[in-house]
Amino acid sequence: MSALLIFVGLGLLAYGGYSVLVLPKKPLVRGDSRRATQVWATGVLIAVAGTLALVIGVSDSLIGGIVGFLVLGGAVVGGGALQFRRMLEQVAGR
Repeated sequence: MSALLIFVGLGLLAYGGYSVLVLPKKPLVRGDSRRATQVWATGVLIAVAGTLALVIGVSDSLIGGIVGFLVLGGAVVGGGALQFRRMLEQVAGR
């Protein structure tokens, strides 16, 4: 069961990262910032879900799982915030 959670967590984390970094570019080019924000937010949520699945699959203890989720989840949210700031700069640059 833990190997399945690790595999699913890595897949969700990879797809969430792809959704945050790559998918909002086309709507931003077309000027559809609402759709770009929607795609970005969905990507962040998928990446956080992947992080949770990965931490549950890897950790053996509850405390380790909580600490791991806080650290990895913080990294995902921080990276997502950085990408959102880049998206805003791209829109403001027009």
